[in-house]
Amino acid sequence: MKTNENLTLVSILAVLSGFMFYAYEYILRIIPSIMAPELTSLMHVNMTVLSALGAYYYLAYTPMQLVVGIMLDRYELKKILTLAALVCAMGTILILASHNTLIFSAGRFLQGCGSAFAWVGILKLAAVHMPKKYYGLTTSFGAVFGFIGAAFGQALLGYLVNSYGNNITLTLLIFAGLFITYFIFNELSRAEGQNSAIYYCKAEGSISFKRWYKQCLIVLKTPYIWAGGIIAALLFTPTTVFAELWGIKFLTKVYGFSLTQASFVSSMIFIGWAIGSAISGVLTVFIQSKIRIIRYASIAAFILSFLILYIRLPFEILCFVSIIFGIFSSTQVLSFTMGRDVLPAKLAGVYRSSNKPYMYGYWSALPKISWRNIKFLLEW
Repeated sequence: MKTNENLTLVSILAVLSGFMFYAYEYILRIIPSIMAPELTSLMHVNMTVLSALGAYYYLAYTPMQLVVGIMLDRYELKKILTLAALVCAMGTILILASHNTLIFSAGRFLQGCGSAFAWVGILKLAAVHMPKKYYGLTTSFGAVFGFIGAAFGQALLGYLVNSYGNNITLTLLIFAGLFITYFIFNELSRAEGQNSAIYYCKAEGSISFKRWYKQCLIVLKTPYIWAGGIIAALLFTPTTVFAELWGIKFLTKVYGFSLTQASFVSSMIFIGWAIGSAISGVLTVFIQSKIRIIRYASIAAFILSFLILYIRLPFEILCFVSIIFGIFSSTQVLSFTMGRDVLPAKLAGVYRSSNKPYMYGYWSALPKISWRNIKFLLEW
């Protein structure tokens, strides 16, 4: 694939637009956890039903992961990412207007559809607009940018909801989405003009849907890949359940924290993920066994999750423990590299696009189950 070998301000802004989109979609994921009390009252549902409705995000996100990569490869990047960001904003509009479960579900579904393009969009933007030597650095910054955006976004949303309510907060999210949509379109248009020689060049590795389907079957028949997908799902599950969904409810009820305090504690987990994602990459240079890193980190994360759930820690200590928990959980990112140990290089891209559905397919059914567990803890 032809790439831009010159680092320019235009190329940096093009990639930055992808970073902003990724951070934005991460903020959209956590809407149900922060706005749960008003949403349950508005739609006259209980928390179990709301958790099931929130899963519509993943019901859209999961199947889209299978086709996002090839769509970005075959069609104009500017149009695809602009439309994806706009779909996210449209989903937020539906949630703002929702007074029943049907409209809310449709809004979450649209958010999931648009969000599916964010991370893979960063990979594509980095490949097209950044010099090869900066590709790894760019994608690492993209991951960190997403987790930091989620952390500060969660704390900020908690403050806004607590101070101004759901409607104003959702309105601000809509305007943020529209701004990001404009920013993506504008910056990618500028980048298109500067790099016209490579922008429309079809990727050298571009494949047909039929060939892509056959390669997916090869990946899905590899047991080691299933193991990597299961590890990824289980390591990220506590973050999904706690930081993205019901941790704020748990902290306000069990610890007696305010919404702002609970949002801040929950956001510390994402800070830990941002730090740990960088550390995990460095560790692989000195420790060749990824499984060993994941094994020890999983044990540490389990112990820390026990402390958070069952030991009533002071606010400051709880924040620190949440950061460390996020650092250990972030070794999950290493599971995405497991396929490269057993698959030929030509299947690396297919593996990257087919690995995530293992996780999100599991998570789409998780919110309803996880709320029952959180409810048990609250009652216990």
